[in-house]
Amino acid sequence: MIKYEKNFLEMQEKFAIVARFSAIMDEHTCPLCKFLNDRVITLDNPDYRRFTPPLHYHMEGDNHTKCRCFWTYISKNEKPKVNWVHPSQELITKYYRKK
Repeated sequence: MIKYEKNFLEMQEKFAIVARFSAIMDEHTCPLCKFLNDRVITLDNPDYRRFTPPLHYHMEGDNHTKCRCFWTYISKNEKPKVNWVHPSQELITKYYRKK
């Protein structure tokens, strides 16, 4: 992670209390990213770090490309509703490929 990205992430985390997983929804989106799309998580949940994109890179024979997902941060003033659900082990085993 380059310095700019690290500083930006730290700034976002300082002013937000939750993050929303955002997937680019098209024919290249993997089932794991589809499942996580629009899920809201608290920043102190261990899944926040674990599922910080990119979740995978292009895998031969699969119909999806490099992960194009990202977090959007929700400020304390917006009173967000947390709806995070941990993905199934099957989805994680099949699609989760962090470097």
